[in-house]
Amino acid sequence: MNNDKDNATLYAELKAERFMTDQISLLHEAEDLADGINFMLKSIGEFTDADRAYVFETSENHTSTNTYEWCAAGVTPQILRIFIFLL
Repeated sequence: MNNDKDNATLYAELKAERFMTDQISLLHEAEDLADGINFMLKSIGEFTDADRAYVFETSENHTSTNTYEWCAAGVTPQILRIFIFLL
C-alpha cells in the first residue's frame, strides 16, 4: 500500500467528517431553523463544489416537497419548478 495515498485519503475523510460535525453544530445552535438550513445548504454546496443543494420534505400522503434550495452564482433556482411530486 502507498502510505502517501492512504494518508491523503484519511486526511480527506477527516476533513469531511469535521466539516459535517461543524454543520450539525451550527444548525443546532441556529436561532431560526430556516436560516440554519439555508446556511448549511450553502456551506455544503460550496464544500462539495456543487451547483445547487436541495432539501425535500416527505409527507404522509407520499408526496415530496422541495422546501429549501441553495444555488451557486449564475445557477437558476428550480425550487418553484420542482415543488411537489409523488413518491
